[in-house]
Amino acid sequence: MTDQQILNALRSCGDGIAICDGCPYEGQNHCSLLAKQDIIARFEELKTENVKLRDGLKQEIEATAKRIEAKEAVNSATNGRL
Repeated sequence: MTDQQILNALRSCGDGIAICDGCPYEGQNHCSLLAKQDIIARFEELKTENVKLRDGLKQEIEATAKRIEAKEAVNSATNGRL
């Protein structure tokens, strides 16, 4: 299920009186349970993706800091010769 389909299913689910028009789970037994399972699965995927993004960002920041330090060291050495 796509994120949009999950959101539409959540918006369609009513308390007591379900509004099932256009819901991808329409006509299925335990439709709200299926929607919840899809939401939980998507949430877990997003958590994993966020961890990967955070780790990648951290590595990029560290690499950039090292490049800046190296450039500053070169500039400092060059300025010392002048």
